[in-house]
Amino acid sequence: MCSSERKPTEQDQASPLEAIGQSKEMLALLEKAITFSANAIVITDSKGVIRYVNPAFTQITGYTAEEAIGNTPAMLKSGQHSDAFYQDLWQTIMSGKVWRGEMTNRKKNGELYWEYMTIAPMRNEGGEITHFVAIKEDITWRKRAELELERWATTDPLTGIPNRRHFFRHGRVIFASARAQPGDSLVALMIDIDHFKLVNDRYGHAAGDNVLREVAFRLKRRLRPGDLLGRYGGEEFAVLLPRTDQVAGQTITERLRAAIADHPVLFPGGAVSLTVSIGAAYIDKDTVSLEGLLGRADQALYRAKHAGRNRVVFWGDDVVAEIEGEGRNPPPRFGGGEKTSRWRRAFDLRYRRPRFQIRSAP
Repeated sequence: MCSSERKPTEQDQASPLEAIGQSKEMLALLEKAITFSANAIVITDSKGVIRYVNPAFTQITGYTAEEAIGNTPAMLKSGQHSDAFYQDLWQTIMSGKVWRGEMTNRKKNGELYWEYMTIAPMRNEGGEITHFVAIKEDITWRKRAELELERWATTDPLTGIPNRRHFFRHGRVIFASARAQPGDSLVALMIDIDHFKLVNDRYGHAAGDNVLREVAFRLKRRLRPGDLLGRYGGEEFAVLLPRTDQVAGQTITERLRAAIADHPVLFPGGAVSLTVSIGAAYIDKDTVSLEGLLGRADQALYRAKHAGRNRVVFWGDDVVAEIEGEGRNPPPRFGGGEKTSRWRRAFDLRYRRPRFQIRSAP
């Protein structure tokens, strides 16, 4: 034996035991960290069967460890995500990569909640994936705050229908879809409450607010799924009717007009019978923007107001000519600058009924 060789000391002989002790201590610390973590931690085997959940999982989801172990994470499935979403998740983790993202799940009591998840694959010494560890942060409070902010940003607070900003954002999608499909039809409506100022002047703004809410409610009830209604401003509303030909457009606009004219609006201290004027315009090959289409509907609305109110006027050459001939061409409120279509005539519906009537409640 070379003189440079050193005999093992008692300290050297004890080091493996100390290492084991330190490992046990570290495992105990890790166990406490997992147990007291505010984030839910789920461990599954390679097939996705749950083998462990920490107390936070039970606190968040309502499922006990006994209910979860032996089950799969599908027990939390909310139905809010597509099959492609889950396929992407599984393809990622089965390839050995870490998946991160937001997910909407469902608690035991049926309540939806949001969480930010990190799912990491665990490998054995041979490199095979044996388990998956998911760390799940409950972000429900944040998502609800975001949704509330989005609701306030896109919804008219008085009527509960889309505001002007959201109407244009969603409306441009509808318009682009109609433009992209040859032969697809689209009708734009501008609706104005006739003599609305008289309601505010006689009954006050609270009554006026009631009228606006009721008009929005009636319009919404008589529209189809897929139609878009928005409050344009003041006493004006805008509507888009996708996949609507001329016959259907005339039927729907008359239904909307009658929905307001046929029944008075009741409110504390009184009732008011009122009407609306509606201007309508169809998309055609010359219509290059949503603003241009609404501009045509706005011209038709202007014609309806000056023709006696409580009527529907469809945009056409005679509408433009009549407005310009009267020297009362309204200032443009929309961009667009579309060319005038030569084949469409205005369709004017006139009704013999009182334009406006206010009466006190008995």
